[in-house]
Amino acid sequence: MKNYRSLKFVIILFLLLALVFTLSPRPDVLAASEKTAYVDIKSGYLNVRSGPGNKYKSIGKLYNKDKIKVISVKSGWAKFIDNGKSRYTSNDYLRYYKTMSKKEAKKISDKAIKLQNSLDKSYTKKQIKAKLSPAFTNAYINKFIKYDYWESGKDNSGNTLYSIKPTDFPYYYIMYGFIWDEAKAYERAYPVKITYYKKKNKEYLLVSQKYYPDELYSNVEQKVFFSKSSSKKWKVYNTRW
Repeated sequence: MKNYRSLKFVIILFLLLALVFTLSPRPDVLAASEKTAYVDIKSGYLNVRSGPGNKYKSIGKLYNKDKIKVISVKSGWAKFIDNGKSRYTSNDYLRYYKTMSKKEAKKISDKAIKLQNSLDKSYTKKQIKAKLSPAFTNAYINKFIKYDYWESGKDNSGNTLYSIKPTDFPYYYIMYGFIWDEAKAYERAYPVKITYYKKKNKEYLLVSQKYYPDELYSNVEQKVFFSKSSSKKWKVYNTRW
């Protein structure tokens, strides 16, 4: 009877230990849940705090492009480990890089470029905005009209018409197609670069391509900046040459 009780005790102890190890978070599970984040600020520094909120003491600083491993995000505060201790910083200023296929990036950029290039005659400001709004932000469209258009007459109702300025390349905001086929781009440009990341519940995409210098231009690089809020379409918010 005594041996039976001893055996029963051993079995119960074994089951309890197994349960504890099962419920305990394993190091590899924690590592798999971590996300690499980069500080994204224009100037100054980002406070590191002892708890998730501005009321907690500032115990450190992070600077632009600093990298941390975020364990979790709650109520706008990112938690990470520093020297074995939990630390917190505002998630609004962290950039999380993601991956996007060239096929998807090409689809997004081709749509916007095709839409912009469809403006092949004179239009009123209202007409330009209506045509471009599916793939461009309103702020971008205003800059596009300001820098790349000029007044070219009136329509039958007396509204001012605008046409593309006849000027030398490059324009301020007009986009040109990227050379996605690396074999075709070989003699003219470097491969297309894709930068895709998320910040403050918004997605960002930068598609860029640098061209080889020639007798007229040097260091020419086309950059197109897209953004997308939750459940909305990708829209161009800036371009740069």
